[in-house]
Amino acid sequence: NLFKKEPLLEEYEILDNPQGPVISNLLNLDFEKINFCVVWTQPSSVIPEFSDIIDLRNISIKELFNSVDYYTNLLKNTAKKIGILIVPIWTNNPYQRGLGINDLNEFGLSRTIMEMNHRLINNLNDESNIFLLNANRWINMVGPKSYNPKLWYRGKILFNTEVFKQAYKEILTVVNAAKGISKKILLLDLDNTLWGGILGEDGIENLTLGGHNDLGEAYIDFCDTCVGGNTG
Repeated sequence: NLFKKEPLLEEYEILDNPQGPVISNLLNLDFEKINFCVVWTQPSSVIPEFSDIIDLRNISIKELFNSVDYYTNLLKNTAKKIGILIVPIWTNNPYQRGLGINDLNEFGLSRTIMEMNHRLINNLNDESNIFLLNANRWINMVGPKSYNPKLWYRGKILFNTEVFKQAYKEILTVVNAAKGISKKILLLDLDNTLWGGILGEDGIENLTLGGHNDLGEAYIDFCDTCVGGNTG
């Protein structure tokens, strides 16, 4: 279990989710002694209408949103009992192609996931102790091997281990931020670090920084990231 590793174990006892439906656990578990909780679900496990769409059955958008609203209300109630609630957004299994090239049309899986996430984000937007994380970024970082059908059929584990490593890093960032741990100071050289070339020798007009140049653009992006573009 990637969440049962340092540095989280230094201060926290990690509790596994009990077996059983997520909705039932949210309703019945005792959260009073929990500092932070990660609720990472597959959409079909908490939104019945999504399973209907997978099976190519038509449902109304009202029914879909009613289920999303019910689920987000459970999350809000859970958040009132704990310190921090971390909720990765829903993702679509690429092996479920839905309507194929028409999957962004009505009742397509891709479109449905987008609409559900939009509703989820809006419903939880004003909750100060709920952190929504973009699970799609973790999947994109890993690439085509992020989903492993063998893991799913053998152990009902949808993602490759590398996806969970990406998730762990971001969850740890949330935990540290909640504890008030600030980022370390970044000390950098200037020449051949923030720009290409040596200012004292090459002159400012001959430095590589920006412009229509691959290295120049890379230096600009690096500078932007150092200034504040990277919050992870």
